[in-house]
Amino acid sequence: MRAGDRVAVAVSGGADSVALLRLLLELREELGIVLAVAHFNHGLRGAESDADQAFVAELARQSGLEFFAGIADVRDHAVLNKLSVEAAGRELRYAWFARLAAAKRLDAIATAHTLDDQAETVLLKFLRGAGTKGLAGIYPVVGRAGAEAPQFNNVADGTPEGVPLQDRTVRLQAFDGTAEATPLPEGFVSGHEFTRADMRSFHPEPASAGGTLRGTARIVRPLLGVTRDEVEAYVESIGQSWREDTSNLDHRFLRNRVRHELLPLLEREYNPNIQQALSDVAEIARGEEEYWRKEVEGELRARSPELKPTEKWRPEKAGPSTRTKVLGRDDTNKREHVDVGLKARSSTNAEQDRLKIEDFARLPLALQRRLLKCFAEDRGLTLDFGHVEKLRRCALGELARTELPGGLIAVNAKQWLELRSCSQASASEYEVLLPIPGAARIEELGMTVRATIVPEQFACEVPPGELLSRDLIGAELTIRNWRPGDRFWPAHSGSEEKLKRLFAEKKISADERPTWPVALCENEIVWVRGFPVAKAYGWSGDGDGVRIDAVPTRE
Repeated sequence: MRAGDRVAVAVSGGADSVALLRLLLELREELGIVLAVAHFNHGLRGAESDADQAFVAELARQSGLEFFAGIADVRDHAVLNKLSVEAAGRELRYAWFARLAAAKRLDAIATAHTLDDQAETVLLKFLRGAGTKGLAGIYPVVGRAGAEAPQFNNVADGTPEGVPLQDRTVRLQAFDGTAEATPLPEGFVSGHEFTRADMRSFHPEPASAGGTLRGTARIVRPLLGVTRDEVEAYVESIGQSWREDTSNLDHRFLRNRVRHELLPLLEREYNPNIQQALSDVAEIARGEEEYWRKEVEGELRARSPELKPTEKWRPEKAGPSTRTKVLGRDDTNKREHVDVGLKARSSTNAEQDRLKIEDFARLPLALQRRLLKCFAEDRGLTLDFGHVEKLRRCALGELARTELPGGLIAVNAKQWLELRSCSQASASEYEVLLPIPGAARIEELGMTVRATIVPEQFACEVPPGELLSRDLIGAELTIRNWRPGDRFWPAHSGSEEKLKRLFAEKKISADERPTWPVALCENEIVWVRGFPVAKAYGWSGDGDGVRIDAVPTRE
């Protein structure tokens, strides 16, 4: 905090926030700051919540400070938006902070998170499987000038890693708490509705040391290195009373179970300094994140040069698309590329829904994962570790496509990783003719299927089940993607089976199956990638054989 800053202290009435207010009152002349008090009534405990608000209002009056109060129906918000009560309260609270900061031109909101809160948050993140972004825990300072399009979870404490802002509407009421309190400005009235766009007073990234913050509100947490025991000892030493929130003892809430059961167990049985150790983990993780953020931003710019990070990507709907192309035959037999009913997209969207993956394999594994996670998050997608790994395999060419949350599919399109809506992607089936000998390019997979003649004198050296009989399959085959209901009788097996079952036995994932290539002679499947050829069409010792293989397309 700097001289001249207008700082609202978020006071719930508990020991932590009351201590923070009293400390800042002692230090305000030395710091040269202007203080106010902000209280958010979650309305969860009826008369007890109202008594907390009255206590904080009286504390502000005694201190001669402006007092601002907001109230919301947290339970209603939780039900409507399928959130836990804790998450809903946190969401509404920080949304109100943002409105208050904008309305009153505040430089900062000071919250009273302590070392105990940090330890609880880091442990909760670890239990949820967070990476270093989540293990960074609660940031001491959040916000900087020129902030745009924040993600709410980085501002609030304890939110699962990667949870983005949704387009939900937050309903809040705001009013002045006492006769001495300064009323909120016109338009900030009971029942006012606003969306997450109002959160733009805050920025998701931590402020850099010594960086300018003036011109935008920020969250500051002065007590993050102080334990809860130290806080309570301080308020007791100055004779200051506080309110106890009985919901903090409710073990139905996960954070309370961590606070009252798990952390004491770890402290007692495993590490008496567990809270400081977890806080140190957060400090290390924040340093890692600061370094990697710059690295990823640079790589992302290089691979999506026209991307505007603040714009949220939305997939265009598209009609059915059928593509047919033949290589290796003369032009009189060539089927030209056809797109039927595909809705044209603007050049802006076309750039924003894809990432250049040329030389992607050369990137370090950590950078691959972070780059893809950032690419997805810039488009409003929340990916867990499993999604990131599937997306990475798709970028490396190990998967042709993979499903993502939000009804989207990622597709490997040669040099680009593209995001498409499920309706668009599922309509992009392919079917190509494969001349024998010759090659057929499958644009959707960045793959070329080749048919090679193996003369009879050499065919006997090829392991059984790898060659088709040239005499039985004719001059060309049809290559298409697998379709539900397809059946196949591979060599060396006792009967015909559904390909779906054969895929399961071979552990071919559900993401890979829709685009898995098969070859048909007339209407019968004679070849499936990764399997022996069809039993009835295999080379049996007479005539030339035909080898079918699929390789990445090379320009």
